Amino acid sequence: MARLRPPSRLLGHLLRGTAATGALFLIGCGERDETAKSTGSEAAGPVPALSANAPKIPKGFVFRPVFRTLEGDFSAGIAFFASTPDGTRLLLTSAQLFGPAGGYFREYRPAHANSPLRGMGLRDAFSGEARFDPRARPLLLPSASFGRASKSGDVEAFVLEDKEVIDGLEVPLESPPELSSGDTVWVVGPLDPNSSGRLFLGEVTDISDGYVHYRLIINELEPSSVAGAPVVDDAGKLVAIHAAGAKLSDGTILGAGTPLSRFVPHLREALQASPTDLTAQNANRPADSANPTQE
Repeated sequence: MARLRPPSRLLGHLLRGTAATGALFLIGCGERDETAKSTGSEAAGPVPALSANAPKIPKGFVFRPVFRTLEGDFSAGIAFFASTPDGTRLLLTSAQLFGPAGGYFREYRPAHANSPLRGMGLRDAFSGEARFDPRARPLLLPSASFGRASKSGDVEAFVLEDKEVIDGLEVPLESPPELSSGDTVWVVGPLDPNSSGRLFLGEVTDISDGYVHYRLIINELEPSSVAGAPVVDDAGKLVAIHAAGAKLSDGTILGAGTPLSRFVPHLREALQASPTDLTAQNANRPADSANPTQE
């Protein structure tokens, strides 16, 4: 599995809003097992505590994606199921995974005609159980990538066109939630290698340059990538998508993600646009040509 190397611009954001100083150890963010009331904070031992109750969330909606490309299969990060109020089913993940951070030799956009992506497989992020290869249509989001140059943040979105229905989180297309310093958030993913929890507590330190930054209440940070993991509030509502993590020499562990308030306006526009039938678009190309949908 490819290891995430968070971009330097985003790592600079991670250091803002905290008084911690010292050497910075860069780590992607990783994954394991959960009950709705078991948290990484509880399982990992003594850590700075926040007063919060773990929210209830669906089970089986968070995955390790396998990206099937012309050059082979690559696995990195996290993808998860979500839906809009009108019932459109989505697969959301991190934009940075479509490139070197995800094991591929160059960055690419899944919805572009020259994309090398031919399909995706999904494995349960906690058990490792193979699920299925979804038929997922990529949405064209404006400048989806990491860093301040991105308009929609570090997010890629796919519309699911399979019949299988799995409960996920709701993405509000109107009035997405706003975050403030001091809010508690929970990252749904195996962040702590010493814990079997699925929910890991954090405290928002600031929102700047389009990203939300949080101090994670864990003892250790999983070295494998969990970019793309959902971030929820105390009510279990989706509020952000995790992008990167970093550990300071004093033990402080930081995280950063794309808040829903930044991403949703562009998702709304992409869903309203006429779908690009990439299967038809590539129908007359050679057999080894890029087709971002499952054949």
